[in-house]
Amino acid sequence: MTGMKPEVMRSLFTFRPAIVGAPLKVNGAIFSFFYSLHTIPCIGFVVRYLDKSIYFSGDTYYDPEAVSKKFIEAGDMTKERFDDLMNMDFKFNHDVILHEAGVYINIFVKFKTFRSHQFIPQSLY
Repeated sequence: MTGMKPEVMRSLFTFRPAIVGAPLKVNGAIFSFFYSLHTIPCIGFVVRYLDKSIYFSGDTYYDPEAVSKKFIEAGDMTKERFDDLMNMDFKFNHDVILHEAGVYINIFVKFKTFRSHQFIPQSLY
């Protein structure tokens, strides 16, 4: 596709696996990866550099009331897992938040959900 030899292409990149729960240091920044709740397996990450941080949600579904009814009450998710996935103070307490949102499809976060959280107005993109 690029016309480059495979060995030249490989020399341009350094592969580092993203392991959930294991910090990854890259040029002074620290990446932390986490699972997100979606219809397919997804992860997001937080990157911290000096005194700043960026949160990237990955594809995720955030609706604590619906998740509680669909998964906890049905016995398909533990309370601990629920708390981990729905912890908004962790997710939204960053300098920049990159988060997907949808309007009509129920697998995305509804934009109105963001408006109610204290960290959102100044840092959501």
